[in-house]
Amino acid sequence: MKRQKGKVIKLHKQEEEQHCQQDHVNCFRSFYLLVISPLKRYTNRNGFVFLIMLSVVAVVATNSALQDTLTYKSSLRTSSKSSPSFNVPQEEVPLSLSSSCMARSFHSLCFFFDTNTHFSLCQTNPKRFLENQFQKHYQPSQAEMNAQDILQRTGIRSISIGSDKIGICNDVKVGATLCTERENLDLFKIYSWLSILQGTKQKKGSTNNNATQDDNHVEGLESIFAEHVLEHFSPTQITIMAAASYAVLKPGGVFRIAVPDGYKPSPSYQEYIRAGGTASGTGQNHMAAYTIDNLAPIFRNLGYEISAQEYFEQNGTFVSQPDAYIMDDVLGKVRRSNKHDGRNKLPYRNWNGVLDSTDRKSQGEPMYTSLWFDAVKPKVCKEIITF
Repeated sequence: MKRQKGKVIKLHKQEEEQHCQQDHVNCFRSFYLLVISPLKRYTNRNGFVFLIMLSVVAVVATNSALQDTLTYKSSLRTSSKSSPSFNVPQEEVPLSLSSSCMARSFHSLCFFFDTNTHFSLCQTNPKRFLENQFQKHYQPSQAEMNAQDILQRTGIRSISIGSDKIGICNDVKVGATLCTERENLDLFKIYSWLSILQGTKQKKGSTNNNATQDDNHVEGLESIFAEHVLEHFSPTQITIMAAASYAVLKPGGVFRIAVPDGYKPSPSYQEYIRAGGTASGTGQNHMAAYTIDNLAPIFRNLGYEISAQEYFEQNGTFVSQPDAYIMDDVLGKVRRSNKHDGRNKLPYRNWNGVLDSTDRKSQGEPMYTSLWFDAVKPKVCKEIITF
């Protein structure tokens, strides 16, 4: 019986050793069966000291097995040829678009396509892919076609986004601005931006300013204006919008942005503009209280050059550039600014039961200002989506 029992134990040991080699986690069970259990009876006979020694051995062995397990699991992840996000072979997704000034913009826009094949094709040749998708699969709405027509007929190259009106307006240039709402420009759809872009085509023989003799030459937009719009969007939404706008701006084009300033010290101001609230009382809630340190980098990372005009620093210091207002007639007048907001006239007064004139932290803090900067597409970036 002992020999038979010994054969069974030996067989169990061989099976556990083989199983341990295949699965490090279950090796803990093997360790118990092969080491702990046979010595258990001996431990009971020889006292507590030997049990402590045995525990030390178990800890060392367990740690070794755990390290092997972690190494094994990590090697599985790093050696996989599939992208964890898109399940696309990495060698088929070339991200080395650094030779193009549009590289970062294109890379962000490709994330708009949520299928593996589309993402891979977009990364391989963004311009060709976007052109193909737009021409073959996108049908502009009537409102988008109306916006196209206005741009093409008038030669207007400045738009205002998130406006409360649609059509020609005065937001940027007097009588020469296209005001848009979601109906004629969906900020988070690249195709909607490309639809607007088609309105900047200059046909041969056109009498519009800056016309060329090239058939269907795409000029791109000169300027985009957004005052107190972006605070209603998340950072991800703003990234998509910034990437799309970069693709349709002409070299040297400017995106003028103003939002409530998350660094302004006044407690009543911060309560008024806080995330989750609606300062205007209507529309979508504020998504964030943006600052010069967390909003401007979104645009800078996509290739824009940042020219900060008015803002508060983190320490509460107010900054207003001496030449901040000289381009008002070209890039748009920020009405909620130190110069143009009537609430900043002395003597300061409480406003609408919301802003408290006495809770300003310094004499140099105006009643109401905005975080305001110009995001400029570099002139050396000659690329634009043209088709």
